[in-house]
Amino acid sequence: MANHYATSLLFAAYIAFLSYTSLLFVSELGVSKSASPYFQVAILAAWTIGGLVLKKCLSILGEAKIKKAGTLLCTLGIISFAITGCIASQSPIWIVGTYLPFIFGANWVFGLYFPEAMELLPEIKGVVASILTSVRLLIAAIIVACTSFLYNGTIYPLLAVIVGTYAIVLFCLLAYQKRVRALVL
Repeated sequence: MANHYATSLLFAAYIAFLSYTSLLFVSELGVSKSASPYFQVAILAAWTIGGLVLKKCLSILGEAKIKKAGTLLCTLGIISFAITGCIASQSPIWIVGTYLPFIFGANWVFGLYFPEAMELLPEIKGVVASILTSVRLLIAAIIVACTSFLYNGTIYPLLAVIVGTYAIVLFCLLAYQKRVRALVL
């Protein structure tokens, strides 16, 4: 289940970013309502491109390396987003630009770990997928609610929630990988 919590939290960080920045950029950072969708499109494009190239990269590098690469991209994205949040918190272009590696990597992590979570009960994958999706959406709603509650017109509450969420993601992924390695041995 650790892999499911990790993918759910990654998805939650993705949705929280989209919802929080759409308000922050227009209300506080002076982005026009006509320009705001372009920032959202950049995030959606990173997610989509990550998904589109996943299969080809899997065939070249293999699943283990793609899992590591996805996690590394997420980590680098979070670090660059955190640094940007501290030094360029008024720049929507920098905020979005530094978050793109996270989004791209999150798609890879999500794309590889979520199917493994569905193997919990392989004879009823459809039911398991429905339950896991419901849990994922509940977790995303909770994270979005937290960021909404903490909204103060700056990037800092979002930054804190996303960094904290990603710390839990890393813990879950490491715990899951440790368990998988123990089962193999």
